[in-house]
Amino acid sequence: MTTVTSFSRGESLVIHQEWRSTMASDWTDAVVVTRSGKKEFSVFCRKHGDFSERVGDRRWSTVARMKGLRTAIDLKNALEDAQQVLEISLNWKQVINRLATLDCAAATALAPLVGIDMPKFPEVSDLDKE
Repeated sequence: MTTVTSFSRGESLVIHQEWRSTMASDWTDAVVVTRSGKKEFSVFCRKHGDFSERVGDRRWSTVARMKGLRTAIDLKNALEDAQQVLEISLNWKQVINRLATLDCAAATALAPLVGIDMPKFPEVSDLDKE
């Protein structure tokens, strides 16, 4: 079985994952952010479900991708596009917290663009006391 991030060769993380259903089917939507060695981001909209004629043939499929994202504004716009493509609502605080595990600088730059206050870093003198 493949995972939501198995397609990626670089660093990646799942920003959002949600199980959804209708009366006829069920699937999982996911938003994955990757970062290349050149520090460019990509946002992938992925779905896990039955996408073939064979019953029980569940797999991950990329339904949209935005690549070559270099700025926080580019990343914000791509994540907003992902919301529309997958018809989901992102929890921006969660997005910032998860993105910080991949790239703290990108999370810090994105936070004010989506109305999230970043915690203030401690003063160096306070760190010396620990």
